[in-house]
Amino acid sequence: RRIRADLAKLTADLDAARRAGEVIDPGWLYRQYRLERIEASVRASLSIYLEFSKRRISRATTSAVISGQLDASDMLRATLPPGLAIAPPLPVAQLSAIVSAVRPGAPLGDLLEGLGKRAAEEARAVLVKGVALGRGTREIAREMRDSFAGNGTRSLVVARTEVLRAYRDS
Repeated sequence: RRIRADLAKLTADLDAARRAGEVIDPGWLYRQYRLERIEASVRASLSIYLEFSKRRISRATTSAVISGQLDASDMLRATLPPGLAIAPPLPVAQLSAIVSAVRPGAPLGDLLEGLGKRAAEEARAVLVKGVALGRGTREIAREMRDSFAGNGTRSLVVARTEVLRAYRDS
């Protein structure tokens, strides 16, 4: 902010001097150039930091989802009588794969963003929930159809492609 304020003040001073017909000191021009370069460098550094932070947050979110699923599964097992098992177990590796795939910035995440914010969030939730519950691709596609503006074929293609990819890659 300080750099931007200094640059704005210097630019205003230069404009005022030009309007008054004064000779512009080369030192002012050099200072303006340096401030512009510093501002560009700061913007570039912040952009890099932003992308790094997005990736780190995405990994942390995926880890938190998986950890939450495992904790929920452990809590459920602790309440069951001895000898009774939870079936089917949570597909942790597949959940990790689908959560990574639907995050913004990933190819599928970007495709879903093209549907609009609300529709993208609904489609993400349906895909993750479907994988977590072990649902079939047709059932997931039926639930996602509204997110795809009623296009059942497109929702089925996305469900099949991404669910199968999550299982194949994990």
